[in-house]
Amino acid sequence: MAAASPFLIDVRRAVDVVPGMTSALVLTAGPPLPWDQYTGLQRRRILEAAVAEGLAPDSDEVERRIGAGEIAIGSSYQHGCIGPGLALCTASTPVFVVENREHGGLVFAAMTGPDLPLAPAPDRPAELNDAVVPAIREALELTGGMALQPLVAGALRLGDELHLRAAAATTLFASNLFPSFLDVARRREADVRACLSFLERNGAAWFVRLALAAARAIADAANGVAGSSLVTGLIQNSRECAIRVSGLDGEWFRAPLPTIDGDPSGNPGGDCVFADSVALGDPAPRPRGDLTADALAYWAVKPGIDLYKVLGTGATPAMTAHVWTASGALAGGPTTRPPLACFEAASDAHRQRYSRKPLRS
Repeated sequence: MAAASPFLIDVRRAVDVVPGMTSALVLTAGPPLPWDQYTGLQRRRILEAAVAEGLAPDSDEVERRIGAGEIAIGSSYQHGCIGPGLALCTASTPVFVVENREHGGLVFAAMTGPDLPLAPAPDRPAELNDAVVPAIREALELTGGMALQPLVAGALRLGDELHLRAAAATTLFASNLFPSFLDVARRREADVRACLSFLERNGAAWFVRLALAAARAIADAANGVAGSSLVTGLIQNSRECAIRVSGLDGEWFRAPLPTIDGDPSGNPGGDCVFADSVALGDPAPRPRGDLTADALAYWAVKPGIDLYKVLGTGATPAMTAHVWTASGALAGGPTTRPPLACFEAASDAHRQRYSRKPLRS
């Protein structure tokens, strides 16, 4: 995990690069559920995404076509994707392509979408697809890709927490690409201007998508190590929270979604919490000017959650949830914790596999 090296290498349409993506598939956050079990905001956003993709004229027809098997709903994690909010992705969605250059493997993150709208971008898709995406793609080709770890570490030093606050990271991203943007502007000045305007308008949270892609690339590299009890992922849908453990073949161990102030409707799920599995997203203020070299070994803290240390202390790791208004607007990001039952279920499976003694009665 500490040796992983995530690089942004491209921006493409999801249908062209995401494994298993089809024109009639909608991807969303968390472990997969039968369609009738998706609830609340997540269900509504899935319907909206299908309509926006042109899969049906309205939500009622989307419902009918899902029931008839004409539209499929899938889990983002099963297709190598990750994203903020409800991690929605459809065939035409432009996705960042992130490569772990140390260990191999690709991760895909929706550049924008109806899960976490970026005002005023959602009503200007032509600008995104015809100007922003080509300008970034060409700039990346000129640079040979962008190392994400230094950007994330730098943004943390500047006060970002990379869930709800990513303004410094977006500025660092634009600064890294600026020399290449000058070269691109010789051929397509209007596109570069549109791209820079887009980044300025959406800077507050836009880079979160890349931070999540980097987090997944790092965690995926540490997954599949025989015997390991390292937690390599946290995800949520509208009903459940789930964790993945390195030595357990990619299985996700589920428990009911944590509530916010006792209200189950306050937490609609979402995969932003994946970042917390690699020490990103802590909402507490970061210290400035006194971070030791050891503390900056990877991000700004050492990543890694051990299954048995969680069980030994009874303290599950903090994670940042998202709270939405009834109309679907983002209202805040309180700290929650995954249920201990996820870790207990994973430990049962781990002990059975590797003959470890239980840490609980």
